[in-house]
Amino acid sequence: MRSLSTKLTFAFLLIGILGVALVTGLTAASTRFEFDRFVTTERRGDRDGRGERDERREQIEPEIVQETEGNNGRFDTNEDNRSSSEHLFLFNVLRASVLSGVGAIIAALLGGVLLSRGLTRPLRALTDATQRMADGELGTQVKVSSRDEIGRLANAFNHMSHDLAQATHKRQQMTADMAHDLRTPLTILRGYMEGIKDGSVANSPQIVNIMYDEVLHLEHLVKDLRTLSLADAGELTLHKQKIHPRVLLERTGLAYVVQAEQKGLELRIETADPLPQIEVDVERMTQVLYNLVSNALRFTDQGEIVLSATAVKSQVTLQVRD
Repeated sequence: MRSLSTKLTFAFLLIGILGVALVTGLTAASTRFEFDRFVTTERRGDRDGRGERDERREQIEPEIVQETEGNNGRFDTNEDNRSSSEHLFLFNVLRASVLSGVGAIIAALLGGVLLSRGLTRPLRALTDATQRMADGELGTQVKVSSRDEIGRLANAFNHMSHDLAQATHKRQQMTADMAHDLRTPLTILRGYMEGIKDGSVANSPQIVNIMYDEVLHLEHLVKDLRTLSLADAGELTLHKQKIHPRVLLERTGLAYVVQAEQKGLELRIETADPLPQIEVDVERMTQVLYNLVSNALRFTDQGEIVLSATAVKSQVTLQVRD
């Protein structure tokens, strides 16, 4: 069963059927027993009455009046016995019905407890897992034992927990990387400034240019942090427009061709023809390519850096390879 409402419906139906079957079975069995006992008692009373009447018929004629009176008395006694037996029979049937009802209620209660435990067990597991996540155990998973609403909820919880753990790990890694990137220019600036302060380093235009470049680097990192914070908050606006992929690559290559030549690296652009136009935020996409090429220049000492664009069906892939 895939629906929780269906499971609950069948559970209530099963409890009802169990109660009806139990009441019917117990009532039928007790009624049959009491009826058989009632019939047996009545037959025994009839046999005893007939025996006494036969004995009285053998007595002498003068005792006819007394025999008649005696028979009338015995007849009244038999009627009283019959009425008492009927009342006892009805009382026993009523008692059996009450006991059957009580037994059915107890059986339905036990069945309801067992069924409710089976239905609420995954909910308790989800509650415990949620509490563990609240206590900091990210990535907590629960066992999926059904395909109903609770099963889909457990699947969604597992995906959410996994994604949250991955996002937290990436955020921690990004924070560590950004701290490292910020520490490098700050260390350089502090070293030069301390050297100038104590006179060990001469204040020359070359030193000023180096310090200025490191300040620009810091400004660039701070802008990146702001961009990431806006994107994380869903407030980063995109202004999309159509542009050819090669134009983006050429724009990036022209911005870094001088730095590549200074390091003795070849900066090439490779594009497959024909390429469709793409609809992107040119400024943001250029920023992404700048970051990739800048990292490639920083960590490549020899060889080449290739900017390429390829098309597969309706998708275009931009790639920076060092």
